[in-house]
Amino acid sequence: MKIKVLFSIIFLVAAFLGVKNLKYLYDFGKEIPKISKNGLFLKCNNPNSTYPQTHYIVLNNNLLGEYNKLFSISMFDSGVSIWESEKFKVSDDKSEYIASTRKEIEHIYKEIGVISDKTTTYSIDRQDLSIVRTIRDNLENDYRWNTSTEYYRCNVTKDDFFNNLKIGLNNGKKHLNEKEKQEKILQKERENKNKI
Repeated sequence: MKIKVLFSIIFLVAAFLGVKNLKYLYDFGKEIPKISKNGLFLKCNNPNSTYPQTHYIVLNNNLLGEYNKLFSISMFDSGVSIWESEKFKVSDDKSEYIASTRKEIEHIYKEIGVISDKTTTYSIDRQDLSIVRTIRDNLENDYRWNTSTEYYRCNVTKDDFFNNLKIGLNNGKKHLNEKEKQEKILQKERENKNKI
C-alpha cells in the first residue's frame, strides 16, 4: 500500500513538473535551447560592434523562479547566433550575475592540430544591467593567444523576442539553403570544366 502511495506521489510530481515545463518553456527544436517565457529579457547595444545585429541577453528562470542560465543571442540578416552558459551564479557581494562557458576547439581546416581553449564570461551589474563580456584564452603558450573584453548597455524589454527569434531562425535556414544551392552550382561548373 505504501509503495502505491509513493508511486502516486512521484507520478503527480512528475506530471506537475511536465505541465510547468510546457507552460514556461518555449522550444524551437533540438538545436535551439529552451528559453523561459518569463525570464529577464535585455536588449543590448555594443557601440563598438562592427557588425549590424540585434543583441539580446536572456536570463532563464528555473521552475522555482530563480535565474539559473544565461543566453547571449545575436540576430543577423543571415541568421542567429546563440551562446548558452554552463555555469551561472550571483557574485559573493550580490552585485553581479556571472555566467561562463569554457570551450576547447581543435581547428581542422587551415591549422591542423591547433587547439583553442577559451572561457567566455558575462558579468551583469544587477543595478544598472550593464554587461562586461570577457573572452579569456587559457593557453598562454598558443601563438594566437589573446584576451578580449566588450561592454554592453542594456534595457529591459521583451520586444516580441520570441517572434523575432523565429524570424531570425527562418532567415538562417534560407541563407543556408541559398549557400547550398550556390555550392551545387559551383560544383556542377567544376565537373563540366573537368569533362572538357
